[in-house]
Amino acid sequence: MAALEADLGVVLLHRTTRAMALTEEGQRYLQQVRQLLYAMEELEQQLRPASQPLQGKLHIQLPSGLGQRFMPQLLAFQQHSALRLEVALDDRLSDLISEGVDVAIRLSEAPPASLAARTLAKQD
Repeated sequence: MAALEADLGVVLLHRTTRAMALTEEGQRYLQQVRQLLYAMEELEQQLRPASQPLQGKLHIQLPSGLGQRFMPQLLAFQQHSALRLEVALDDRLSDLISEGVDVAIRLSEAPPASLAARTLAKQD
């Protein structure tokens, strides 16, 4: 605090051995800094992808058994009016790229080396 006061050239806090209180300059500084912090926080929220509305087309393909199990969660995406969800419940191994599939869930021993894949779970 002393370094900030020295940098600003004003006393922001009255200090005693028992208490501290903001000076008039300290109150003004705090008020202005809070406004800046709130503005920065609001801007950061707007820039974060999570705060952006979901939009566009998302084509998901998964085995019919998993699709039936996760259908309530998939239907929850309908709350995003700008998002068009296409769900294909298909047990065949299709050509994901030529069919325009964005996300596919597969039950297999190992993910195909030709595609970007991640193991979600293992079952022994």
